Parts: sequence; C-alpha cells; structure tokens
Amino acid sequence: MTLLAAPLVRILDVAERLAQGRATPAEVHEALSRARDFCLEGRSLFALVSPGLLRTPEVDRILEECRQDLDAQEEALTALEEALKGSEEFRIGRAAQRLREAASRLARGYGALHEEEKKERIYSPFPAVDHFLKVGLNVLEGHVGRSELTERFPPVVALVGRLERDLRRFEVLYGAVEVARPMAGLVKSMQAGLGALVESFESGRQSALADGLKLLGRGSAAAHELLAEMDRVAAASRLGGHAYLDELRRALDCHSEGRLPWALVRDAWQLVQGAERHYRQELDAFRRFPLYPFLEADEAPARAALDRVRAELDRLQPALDQESAPDVAALEPAFDALASQVAHLWDRTEEEMGRYSEAPAFQELRERVGRALSGEPAGLLLRQQLSSFHEAQQELAHQAALGGLEGGLGSEMVSLLAVQDQAWQVMISSLEGPDLAVLRRGWDLLEATMPRMIEIVRGMREALEKARPAAPTGMACMRCGHANPPGARYCGGCSAVLPEVFQAPTDYTDILGGGASEAGTRLSNLERLLTGYEVGQVEGEEVLAEVVASEQMSERVLRALEQEGGRVQTDQEAAFARRFRELACDDAQGLALLRKGLEDGDLSAAWQGLEVCRVAEQAVLGLKQQIEAVMVSEAG
Repeated sequence: MTLLAAPLVRILDVAERLAQGRATPAEVHEALSRARDFCLEGRSLFALVSPGLLRTPEVDRILEECRQDLDAQEEALTALEEALKGSEEFRIGRAAQRLREAASRLARGYGALHEEEKKERIYSPFPAVDHFLKVGLNVLEGHVGRSELTERFPPVVALVGRLERDLRRFEVLYGAVEVARPMAGLVKSMQAGLGALVESFESGRQSALADGLKLLGRGSAAAHELLAEMDRVAAASRLGGHAYLDELRRALDCHSEGRLPWALVRDAWQLVQGAERHYRQELDAFRRFPLYPFLEADEAPARAALDRVRAELDRLQPALDQESAPDVAALEPAFDALASQVAHLWDRTEEEMGRYSEAPAFQELRERVGRALSGEPAGLLLRQQLSSFHEAQQELAHQAALGGLEGGLGSEMVSLLAVQDQAWQVMISSLEGPDLAVLRRGWDLLEATMPRMIEIVRGMREALEKARPAAPTGMACMRCGHANPPGARYCGGCSAVLPEVFQAPTDYTDILGGGASEAGTRLSNLERLLTGYEVGQVEGEEVLAEVVASEQMSERVLRALEQEGGRVQTDQEAAFARRFRELACDDAQGLALLRKGLEDGDLSAAWQGLEVCRVAEQAVLGLKQQIEAVMVSEAG
C-alpha cells in the first residue's frame, strides 16, 4: 500500500490522460520537467543521507535496492520522454507503468530505511555532529570512503567554533564561572576531537579517527545540556525586554572597557540581525495564510514597524563595520513596536479563524476563496466547494419552502438564500477567467448574508430543541398512518418496524456546517484531503486512513440494510429500501475505486471514485425528498 509523491502522481496522471486524448503534450512536458527535478533532488538527498546510516546487512540490502530503483526511475522517465516524441501510446503506457513500479518500490525502500534508522541511537543532540559521527563509524567499518567524512567536516568545525565564541562572550558578559568552567572543559574536549580527526585525515590512522569521534560525541552531548543553563543565567540577569538587544548593549560596554574583542561584539550584532530576519519570516508566513486577503489591511502597521527596524539596523551598520560603538537606544522601541505588531497579527489570525466558529462549512469555503484571491491556482477545488455549498443552499431552500419556520423567518431565509444564489453565480462565473476582482465581489455579497443567516439558523436550532419534547416530528407509519416521535423504531399504532432511513427530518439542513450530514462531512473532508495530497500539502497515509474509515462506515450501513431486508414491508417501502441499498453499494464501489487510485498512485481514478460517491450522495438526498413527499401526503 504505497502512495507516491505529488510530482510523480502528476506525470502518471497526465500521461494516462494524454493516451485518452484528454491532455496536451505541453501539459505532459511540464509535468515531466517537474518529475525530473523531483527525482534529481531525491538522488541528491539519497547521496547526502545514506552515508550516515549505520550499516547492518539489512541496511546494506535496502540501500542497494534503493540505488537500483533510483536508476530505474530515471530510465523510466527517459523512456517516457522518448515515447512522447514519437506519440507512441503503447510505449507511453509501458514507460508510465515502469515509473509507477520503480517509484513505489523506492517509496517502500525509504520507509524500510526509516524503520532501520529508528533503531539507531542518537550520538549527539546537534544533527550535523550526529550525522558526522555515524558517517565516521561507517568509515571505521569500511562501509564508506573517507571522502564522505571530509566533506561533512567543515560544518562540524564551524559548530565548535561558534560554541567557543558563545562561551567567551558568556564569560565576559555574565560571569557565572560555575557554568562557564565546565563548558570550557567540554569545548576543549571537542577541539581535541577535531585535532584527532584532522590527524586521521592526514595520516589515515584508524585509531586517531576513533578517538576524534569519541571526544566529539561525548563533548557535544554534554555541551548541549550546559547551553540551556547558560541561557537561564543570561535570562536571570537581563536588563531589557529583548535578549539579543541586552546582549548587544553588554557586548558594546565590555568592549569599551577592553574586556571583549570586537569579533565577539560582531557575534552579538548578528543575533540582532537574526531577530530582524525572524520577524520578516513571520510576516512572510502571514502572507501565506489562507485568509490573508481578508486581513491585508492589518499587515500595514507590522510592515511599517519592520521597515523602521531595518532602517535602524542600516543606520548602525557603518559604525559597526568601523568597529566603533554606536548609539543603539532607538533599537529597543523599534523592536518593541515590531514584536507588538506581529503578535497582533497572529491574534487577528486566531480571531478570524474563530469568526465563523458556528459555520465551519462557510469558514472552509472562506479559506479556499482566500487562497484563490492570493493567486493560488485552486480553480477546480474552489469550484467543487462552491458546488457543495450551493447544494446545501438548494436543499435548505426546499425545506424552508415546505414551511415550519415561525413568523417571517421562512421568507427571510428564502430572501437570504436568493442573495447567496446570486453570489454563487457571480463567483462561479469568475472562475472562467479567472477574474479575481469578480470573485471578490461575489464573495463580499455572500459574506454579507452570513451574520443574519447565523442568527436565523441559531434560532432554528433553539426552536426545534424546544419543540421536540412536546411535538413529535417523526414519520407517519406507512401502514396505519400513526404519527411517531423522533427515534421511534416501532409504530405506536400497529407495532410495525420503522426503518431509520424513512424518519422525517427533525432539523433543517444546516448550511453553516454544524449540522451537516455524516455523508456530506465525510465527502468534504475526503475532497479536502485528496486535494491537499495532490498539491503535496497532505501525506498520502492521512488520505488513505480517512478512506478506510469511510469504507468501514459504509460496510456498517450495508449490514444494517441487509438486516432490515427480512421484515415485512409495503411495496412502496420495499422499493425505497431497495433503491437505498443500491445507492449504498454505489457509494462503497466509489470508495473502493478511490482507495485503489491512491494505492496505485492514479490520481485520476481517485477523483473518479470520489465523484461516484458524490453522485450516490445526491441521489440519496433526492430519495429523502421523495420519502418526505409521501409522508406529507399520507399525513394530510
């Protein structure tokens, strides 16, 4: 049960559609280019990571199979490209199948390597050092060449050098010899390990390599623990609100007293620059937030605060380049404002995420519209979500037309739904271009209806809750006409069995999503996950788990329907039950097709399976309306 990466799924899908005349060669070549880039990156990553896997016979076996599958994957892509040049459908199909098989085997191989890697112990809490140590152990045992180790040596040297500078700065700025002294010993041990490693590179002596690895591993593990203690000491003596600014001020003061070399002042300055980069990345992440188009105005103060910090850093940079102490007083209020504005942005993000907490279906649609307004190519998914929302609108309009809402709520609901239908048409039309300005106008029209829609739906829920204990709203028995309360399994008039599928609704369709049907929620979730998998944002296992859960639910429904089949029914009841069983079987077949498409990496088949489920769901909604019409006529 193997799920392929999105670039490979894409090329396989588009190659299949080309063979069916549903895709253009340009689409295939674009997908092929992305697949090649993905495979090249995969080969580079394999070359980087594999030397650090501690070798056992099993690891060696898996690594060799992975190498063969990487070659097979590349050969299949080349064969596919050649087949495309000649427009030979048979060769295109064969090459695509070879690619699918090689990629599936490779994915399974990586999974097996991951399981083997989990059995290994961690030699150092610093990832670069840990990887270096494991490569070194493989060199000692003759599994990889020394060149693999020397290539990974510079980052380790840089790490030890940084620890040494951090220690020297800590000693001068904070004292705390009870922490600094043991840290100094560990840094010396790691430096001795580096010396032994250099000697082993020059002489080739295995003993020097072994000594260097031991000193480096033990020293880095203990040093990592002391770093946390150094941070606690610094925090306890902080004079300002920002640790990096406090350290810069201390460093400048100590340098002016002749107690700290300028190189360590420069290190403190780099911490301040790193803080500015951190906030810039936070704002860039905010721009990638799905609801960013609706929060764009909130970003301006934060961007202005970032510009102010950047201007201060630029103003101070020449003095620091000349090794003269500048006046850094203006940095504190500048960073205060930036930190405050960024925090406000994330507060606004949480506020907007919870704004429609009573309307999760609407919130999900809002996020998709936000992605589209940000320029994300989400036309297909947005169209599907708009269609699902429109289906809920239509069902709610039908139910509202049947009556039952007190006062003028029914007519007001119909009016709101009419506006929403107009908004839906505007947004659907915007996708043909696409025209983001039209999409935004349609969305604003739709969103304007939601506050009142939420109030009405809330009132509907409260009214229905009050009405349930005293006013049965269950189905009328098709045998004797007796009105039965919700949840009744046997008729109170003639004791006939009342199947749950025929009970009258005890609530209106909840367009907000809070009362959505189990099937509707399930299909919306599957659609969201499948789309996320298609664009590489969701792991395939997550989609597959949801499909399996849906299949289990479908099996329970089918078993329940078979158990109901043996009871005595009227001809009309039997016809309804038979049709319901047929639709349940269609739904099960759609889920099976969806699962098989995922397992085979066939995205087109997966979408077809989901569409089968959707058609079955719509037919069930139509069947429910027929049953309701029968109940209304018999009750009259």
